[in-house]
Amino acid sequence: IFRTDDTLRLIFLNQAWAKLSGYAVRRCLGKPLIDYLHPDERERAGQLLHDVLHGLSSDAEFEFRLRTRGGEIRWVEVTCRPVGGSDGVADGLAGTIDDISVRKVAELTLRNLNQELEARVRLRTAELEASNRELEAFSYSVSHDLRSPLRAIDGFARIVEQELDGHI
Repeated sequence: IFRTDDTLRLIFLNQAWAKLSGYAVRRCLGKPLIDYLHPDERERAGQLLHDVLHGLSSDAEFEFRLRTRGGEIRWVEVTCRPVGGSDGVADGLAGTIDDISVRKVAELTLRNLNQELEARVRLRTAELEASNRELEAFSYSVSHDLRSPLRAIDGFARIVEQELDGHI
């Protein structure tokens, strides 16, 4: 659970923060929340949190990468809402930060498996289409090659039929 002031600096963190991030709670108070996010996430996170704080966005559930004290990257889901301000203007955000790393790893694994499966399907489809083309060519070749012998058999069958006409 966290709470920020109107500049998005942390003013409250519960002890779960220490387990999640590896940082002591008291060392983090007064520092911007986005300082603990992955550097690639900071600009986007800052804008999204700013928009929630100032009522520009009703969406208040985001997924970010958090960089732990040990350098590990964890996926977190931040859910927050504006709070405080007797004059109707928010004086901070309050919310939760949940570790969703296991879910994200599962999603990424599933996405990779789906891509691999789609690639296999494309490969099998191409192989099947090639086999069908080969079968069509073979069938055309066989039907073309059998025309002459079948005409000969048909001719001989007519001769036999004519010679035996009425004798059977």
